[in-house]
Amino acid sequence: LVHHPVAAGKSYVLAGLVQRCAVPALVLTHRKDLMYQLSSVLREALDVPALVGQIGDGWAAPHWITVATFQSLAYKLREYPDDAKRLLERFQCVLVDEVHHLSGAETFARVMQWTTNAYYRFGCSATPFADGDIGNEMNVVGWTGPVVSHYTPTEGIGTGRLVPADVFCVHYDPLEGRQGLERPWPQDYQLGVVDNGRRNQLIADIAQAAPKPVLVLIERIDHGRRLERMIQRTHTGFIYGETPDKDRERALADFRDGRYECLVSSVILDEGVDLPNIRTLILAGGGKAPHRIIQRLGRAMRAAPGKQQAIVFDLVDVGKHVGRHSRLRRKTFDAEPAYTVFDITADAVLKELT
Repeated sequence: LVHHPVAAGKSYVLAGLVQRCAVPALVLTHRKDLMYQLSSVLREALDVPALVGQIGDGWAAPHWITVATFQSLAYKLREYPDDAKRLLERFQCVLVDEVHHLSGAETFARVMQWTTNAYYRFGCSATPFADGDIGNEMNVVGWTGPVVSHYTPTEGIGTGRLVPADVFCVHYDPLEGRQGLERPWPQDYQLGVVDNGRRNQLIADIAQAAPKPVLVLIERIDHGRRLERMIQRTHTGFIYGETPDKDRERALADFRDGRYECLVSSVILDEGVDLPNIRTLILAGGGKAPHRIIQRLGRAMRAAPGKQQAIVFDLVDVGKHVGRHSRLRRKTFDAEPAYTVFDITADAVLKELT
């Protein structure tokens, strides 16, 4: 296992491992956009474009080095088991990007179990043990091996690859006072986050006033559409899982080039996408899982010319469930020395920004 922080260049580490092993290699990922990104890095870094094949998103072109999605190989194992097993048995090296997705995913495990001749086995992730429990760790280590290289986000700052993050936990008055502390989870999230007018207006105000470009991360598509409409004074785009590939790439290019000052996105930007120009990150969708919080902050901590630190805003929510999630996010922030955490009121943050 290679446990390096976000922006540490894990794709190039995978390319180096493929080169050093010098045997037929299978590089696995869980998303088609990451498949294309890894293929591009391998072709560039190894300078052997003719030897890099792909399986996924309609491609079925294996080669000496093959980048594939788990889902496409799992489908082939189900529909064409003999051919798929013969294919997987060809590879003597298997490398898994974002290896934490191996834990608990039956389709991913089915693919791994047929890489029977892969005596070189590697995994890369900023958060390889997603849930922080021993069962999760044993599962991931069982498919790959122990951690052989690790450094922290703080050490990444020392290498110049990352910048520190200033995390502002914004306290606001919820629209409904105490927000109904006994509401069940779906209603608590709907009313406390998605339909919370005061919270949404605060997010829009911060996005319009904060240093640009701004990335706003959400969980629900309807929430993203609402925020896109509310962020009116800033050129804003919105992408999510079902956005067509061409439209998504165009939106990311517009964001990198400055044509979009703000981009609202679902969890598709949690991992893998290189957007070093992000100056401000707003965690608009809440959430509680430490590995996802770390991955998200890593989006904004990539170093770029003239960038001294990342600015992160998190909303301190009130409610039985969303309030507990806020406290868990705060615990994750406090545990990482690369983050400097501040408590601030909604009025104070808008005053400072304007």
